[in-house]
Amino acid sequence: MLKTNIAPDVKTYSMLIGMLCKDGNVVEAKAILRQMTDKGVAPDIITYSALLDGYCLHGQMEDAEKLLDIMVLNGCEPDLVSFSTMINGYVKLKNIDKALTVLENMFRKGITPDVVTYSTLIDGLCKADRLTLAREFFTDMQAHGVTPNVVTYNSLLDGLCKSARLGEAVALLEDMKDKGIKPDIITYSILIDSLCEAGQLEEAANFFSDLVSKGLQPNSKTYTMMIKGFCKEGLIGEAAQFIKQNGGKCKGFEADADTFSLFQFEDDLKPVAFWSSGNFCDSSKDLLQKLIH
Repeated sequence: MLKTNIAPDVKTYSMLIGMLCKDGNVVEAKAILRQMTDKGVAPDIITYSALLDGYCLHGQMEDAEKLLDIMVLNGCEPDLVSFSTMINGYVKLKNIDKALTVLENMFRKGITPDVVTYSTLIDGLCKADRLTLAREFFTDMQAHGVTPNVVTYNSLLDGLCKSARLGEAVALLEDMKDKGIKPDIITYSILIDSLCEAGQLEEAANFFSDLVSKGLQPNSKTYTMMIKGFCKEGLIGEAAQFIKQNGGKCKGFEADADTFSLFQFEDDLKPVAFWSSGNFCDSSKDLLQKLIH
């Protein structure tokens, strides 16, 4: 553009900075920002947000903080996107306290967090095992008129399950349904995995059936969770029966090496019982034969 004497405008510069940041070229993006200011083109909130996102994605929070100060000095006040980007950056670094400080600054400036901001914080708090505060924010967001989405619920659900608070997790799922928010395969996988780990196989199987009845397609990970749960309790026959009933190739699942490795075979165990229903493809039968012999 420069060679043809066409001067780039703020939109062009902003797009270029955004592209460079997404490609990980943050240093070059910063140089472009300097170049545009040298040419008298004033960055706007979109320009700054693009570079801010680049810094946060790469954990350069000190640079991100300095950029916020520069924005303010240049009369460009940080907005919801700016603050949410900062919160996400700190959460990725597991610096939850700094993320909470950014949230406080948002409120002081009269900016209400949206569902993405809250979900990011709740996920970070759950991963940091600060469930009490995560639940407080879950309540707080609704008090501020922000409706949790499936991502918000899944984050809190995962936190509860990892803390073995399965009763609360199941209650949260019911609350989710009551609010008209559709659980997805991730929702069910979180619950199924935790129930299997806790040896509550009947409840896990009920949720597995529930997700199928809701038209959700279980993936190989979901199937393997159930099989692992049976095997962990020494219920090899039940695991085999589960595969025959649910794991046929026609249902989008083919037992593989990882699946069969869950079985602890006795020396005299024969493979016939495992595929007598005809739900195993030839390659799966061959693999099981090799694993046994």
